[in-house]
Amino acid sequence: MNVFEIVKFQLCQIVYKHINNELPDIFTNYFKDINFVHNYNTRAKTNRNMFLPRKNNNYGKFGVKYSAVLNWNEIPLDIKNCKTITVFNKNLKKYLINK
Repeated sequence: MNVFEIVKFQLCQIVYKHINNELPDIFTNYFKDINFVHNYNTRAKTNRNMFLPRKNNNYGKFGVKYSAVLNWNEIPLDIKNCKTITVFNKNLKKYLINK
């Protein structure tokens, strides 16, 4: 994997651990699930996407909150639904290399 793929991999790991409550308590409200934003049935809701925060300038798009959610929302649903972190890591690596 190249450097950009490694960064995407690690950002997606953070979101996966957040969803499965494997991060420290300080990160409890770090990301928002799309279910907490609205109750409409949309594709984003059924694909387990996270809420992408709005940024007013380019500087905010390089932060972890924005880029982690952006990368998480791009991966397929079957990878997001992995039961363990090891299976998630394996499938995500395959996806990023073959992309």
